[in-house]
Amino acid sequence: MHSDAIPSVIVGVHSLTLDGLKRDPLGVQSEHSPERKADSTLISLINERRKLASERFYKYLAVLLLDKQVANDPRIDERIQALKKACNVTFFIITSPMTEQELVKKK
Repeated sequence: MHSDAIPSVIVGVHSLTLDGLKRDPLGVQSEHSPERKADSTLISLINERRKLASERFYKYLAVLLLDKQVANDPRIDERIQALKKACNVTFFIITSPMTEQELVKKK
């Protein structure tokens, strides 16, 4: 009976990075850019995990970690919207006040 079911969720934590990519001065992201390839790989991973979760009657929740550099990128909203549209999952976005390099130095 549905009243006996226990709601369950699987949480996946993913990083959205710039990976030191060279920027197009016009801000144009080509189809073959490393950034687009990284996003496509992330979309595939999230969709695979969402499918596995749904086969077991779980919901999949994706947490995106953004460092300061990524959060300040002018195209970040476009990238996040594309991820949401392609994955059809709930996203939580967590931003760090530091860049990845600053976090590594603190260790």
